[in-house]
Amino acid sequence: FDLARAADWASFTAACDRWTVPAQNLAFAAADGSTGLRTAGRLPLRARRGLFPLDGSDPDNDWQGWLPPDRNPRQAGSAAGWLATANDVYEPDASALPVTWLPEPPYRAARIREALAGLIGPGRRVGPEACLRLQGDTVSAQARALLPRLLEALDRDDLVPVEREALHHLDDWNGDVSASSVA
Repeated sequence: FDLARAADWASFTAACDRWTVPAQNLAFAAADGSTGLRTAGRLPLRARRGLFPLDGSDPDNDWQGWLPPDRNPRQAGSAAGWLATANDVYEPDASALPVTWLPEPPYRAARIREALAGLIGPGRRVGPEACLRLQGDTVSAQARALLPRLLEALDRDDLVPVEREALHHLDDWNGDVSASSVA
């Protein structure tokens, strides 16, 4: 109940520190305008870490206890005045320990932030219609980031007509991956 009653960042963080269930990433916003992101819950502390499962029969791979809650990743506030997350690694404070060796690529979160930045501003309210458009967004930030590099590396001299036509579509493509997109 403390989490639901949190009225500011300090009370939200204190409630998160008492969370002893499996870890969750939580977003916080208060009436006073304060915001934050926080990983709450118990995270195992391990002597060895890696990308692959470890041999559970080897005592050297046993958990060494739990990460202290005050070391869980967190981000208080934002210069933009709002926050967005998409299971990416947000900017943890210096005392937090890394939770994963393989975080989600930043593209989805970057696209969400880009779209929100176009919606949010002084005196503007984000209504249900804008949220629905954001949920249905089909622009791939990953494609927009990688395509220029791929096109630059492409040898355009020996293309057959169908390849030139495809390249024409890619040259003008905005990263929209909707079903109606030619690219």
